[in-house]
Amino acid sequence: MLIPKQVTTLEPTKTTFFAALDIATKITRGCVEILQDVQLCREGEKVGSSEAALLQMLDLRPFTYGLKLTHVYDDGFVYSAKLLNTTPADLFKAFAAGVANVAALSLGLSYPSLAALPHSVINAYKNLVSICLGTDYLFDRAKDLKNRVENPDAFASAAPTSTAGPTTTAVAVAAPPEPSSESSEDEPLDDLFGF
Repeated sequence: MLIPKQVTTLEPTKTTFFAALDIATKITRGCVEILQDVQLCREGEKVGSSEAALLQMLDLRPFTYGLKLTHVYDDGFVYSAKLLNTTPADLFKAFAAGVANVAALSLGLSYPSLAALPHSVINAYKNLVSICLGTDYLFDRAKDLKNRVENPDAFASAAPTSTAGPTTTAVAVAAPPEPSSESSEDEPLDDLFGF
């Protein structure tokens, strides 16, 4: 319970209550004034007799009484009251997590299921594309990918360009190194690369 700073209606003789609770006060126009906000009692802690007497003198009632719903009984089922605050987004998230677990278990056991079907189809497609890239076998859906792998320069111009402005950048071109006099023209390539 937070007691705000205020001028109370208590007479100056009641300052002993405030002094016992270490609350700074002063006398203003014949009444006790609380100089700072005071946290008098906290939830879950036992309220002492001095605090209770002070709250009664200030006519403050920080306590509420009522029922706190913890569990719900419905049609023979008991469930937590937290489920009453469930939103459709929470249901969708829980359902998606369950489907992901079923798909992972199905893929791990190599057991076909409806949840694992999209993953199985994509994995099969990846395997077929890798076979097409490694061999001369070709099917319609892999033609574009194989063409991109075999001719990367043809697709380099399709890359997005920066339109930041008319800035020019100079690219330094390194001159090819001159052959050293120590290496001979007749030296086999296997010796150069360590084969």
